[in-house]
Amino acid sequence: MNAHLKPRLQSLFARAKSLKERKQRLDQEIDNEQQRPLPCNLKLGRLKRARLRLKDNLASINGVMATLGRSHMKPRIY
Repeated sequence: MNAHLKPRLQSLFARAKSLKERKQRLDQEIDNEQQRPLPCNLKLGRLKRARLRLKDNLASINGVMATLGRSHMKPRIY
């Protein structure tokens, strides 16, 4: 792997890990709110939108990591 790509991939991996942990916490908050006798729809909407933004960010980061990870490979000949 190119020396300049390795720190970038490590940074992206750490960011993805952090976002996954935040998403798990949001999932738990959503579950807790839904278990209440009268869940607050405004709070649920806010939590779900935040979770969707995290999911989109994760997808973007995973795409970049996949691209960077492939950039050091030799092209395949079929």
